[in-house]
Amino acid sequence: MSIEHSSLLKELHFGDWENKKWDAINHVDLQKWMNDFVNLSPHGGESYVALHHRTRQFLQLLKERNFGCVVLVTHAGVIRSIQSHIRHILLKDTFELNCDYGKVVKLIQNVEGREFNIT
Repeated sequence: MSIEHSSLLKELHFGDWENKKWDAINHVDLQKWMNDFVNLSPHGGESYVALHHRTRQFLQLLKERNFGCVVLVTHAGVIRSIQSHIRHILLKDTFELNCDYGKVVKLIQNVEGREFNIT
């Protein structure tokens, strides 16, 4: 078994807001971002759309390479993004998905290697 790291599976980059408590961020800026967290980026960070683009790139890599069994360890935002793509859920609605800490989500590639399912 080998371990590979992929920057495509990193959590959302919050830029200047990284590691700050919500109440330490300018309320007006925070509210503006929260009103459209899908498309807007935190100061110096990336948008949820950009994160989603990365996760879709990773899924494409999985399709192109024959890994057999793969275990992914990643953050909730990435997991929600992957589920959005596979289940055809709008990004803005992904926070309705249950994604508790330590939750196991099974991503299964079909025999032809073209599609994924989540169980």
